[in-house]
Amino acid sequence: MLKLLFAFGKGQTTDKVENFADKHAITILRQQIRDSAKAAQAAKKALAISMAQQQQEEAQLQRLNERIADLEERTLIALEQNKAELARESAEAIANLEAERELSEKAVSHYRKENSRLKAKVQKAKTTLNKLERGYRLADVTDKTQRLRSNDSDLCNASLSDAQATLQRLQSKQAEQELSNDFIDSFDDENSAEGVIEKLASNGCGPALRTSADDVIARLKQCKTASI
Repeated sequence: MLKLLFAFGKGQTTDKVENFADKHAITILRQQIRDSAKAAQAAKKALAISMAQQQQEEAQLQRLNERIADLEERTLIALEQNKAELARESAEAIANLEAERELSEKAVSHYRKENSRLKAKVQKAKTTLNKLERGYRLADVTDKTQRLRSNDSDLCNASLSDAQATLQRLQSKQAEQELSNDFIDSFDDENSAEGVIEKLASNGCGPALRTSADDVIARLKQCKTASI
């Protein structure tokens, strides 16, 4: 049971870390590129120092070879002149210089191998860093484009929804206003003096306000009778 709980807790932690890394991948990648650039710069600096030391060692080796060659020539002359003591002293100096030269040659060989390795490492780091920077720029643009597209879509949907709600409110308000105006007009018509008089006249209360068809026929009949 404890193993299961431990595995479960470890799995949750891993999921959280992965989710965090996915969510902030652009920021993490940017920082990793910065760190890689610093490491590449440090490697270039180390290579420059090592190449300078190689150059110094090669110069030292060149001086040793020249000194040994000079001593060998002088030693031969001493031997030709039967100056054995000087020849031996010169030979001892040559032996010491040759021992020093051997060490210098090893140092130069080491510098050459190490610098060759460092050059390849720096070049590889440079190439990888360039790829990372190009990839980051592309990923950053893609991420921003996707975010903008998502925001635009959300904004568009929200704007459409808001516009529809506004239109519905406006139409409802206008319909309410129209209905209100109709009631007001009807109320005014029904309660005005003219409206009351017209209603009374139409129900035979008092003289008619306008001539009816029956009145016209009666008048015409009366006129006809009078003419006879």
